[in-house]
Amino acid sequence: PGARSSVYAHRPAPRLGGCVEQLWSWRGAPSHPTERIVPDGGLQLLVNLAEDRLHHVDLDGTVHALPAAIVTGAFDVPFTVLSVDQRDIVGVAFAPGGARPFLGCPTSELLRDNVSLAELWGQTATDALREALYRARDDGARLDVLEQALLARLVGAPGVERRVRVGTQLLCRAPDVGCAAEAVNLSRRAFTRLFREHVGLAPKRWGRIQRFNQALDGLFTAPDLTTLALACGYFDHAHFSREFADFAGTTPTAVLAGRRNGHHLVLGG
Repeated sequence: PGARSSVYAHRPAPRLGGCVEQLWSWRGAPSHPTERIVPDGGLQLLVNLAEDRLHHVDLDGTVHALPAAIVTGAFDVPFTVLSVDQRDIVGVAFAPGGARPFLGCPTSELLRDNVSLAELWGQTATDALREALYRARDDGARLDVLEQALLARLVGAPGVERRVRVGTQLLCRAPDVGCAAEAVNLSRRAFTRLFREHVGLAPKRWGRIQRFNQALDGLFTAPDLTTLALACGYFDHAHFSREFADFAGTTPTAVLAGRRNGHHLVLGG
């Protein structure tokens, strides 16, 4: 959210095999200096077209300057971004387990990390992508450029590994790793190894993040926090509050006092 802002997004073509949830282009002039990002368990490709860098700020205030084009690994902790970096930016939100065919490495290697796209695709390809995005006539053309870049980097047939896809569907209902492993005929250890390789996080942690995001979705409409906590599968209000501290770095009340756009939070106003 912010003054004079707009977002353009669309779902990708079927030829990407369900590996990508959304491609998006954002242009705006945010009225707030920072945004808190809460984890959703996913990976994204980001390209800043306003500046030659991006920034990642840890909750302790440590600022990390990053290249303008990065892949964000799966994060299971909150962090902060500078709103100035969001003025003109495009991105790809990968489906759970969908990033690996485009990266050439297990996604677990990117855990809690922001990796330069040039390290994964090469500097020449990255520079060519940014240049093509600059030349694109409108937001729709930008997303066509992104889609073509993904297709060019695809290794093998597109698609999310079947057992991973089934596992993520089950873990979205409840973070029960044993049940998910049994459903795909794997031991708990084998399923955890496969899941981390394709999704980037351990399945238990990933499932907890999905439950937290379901609670976040209901936070602004729930009759009260205890009712919401129980409806989302938390033991009690204390359990609910601990999960918010872990994944949002703050309290449900503080989130309610601010604003939210997806997994971006503007706290305090």
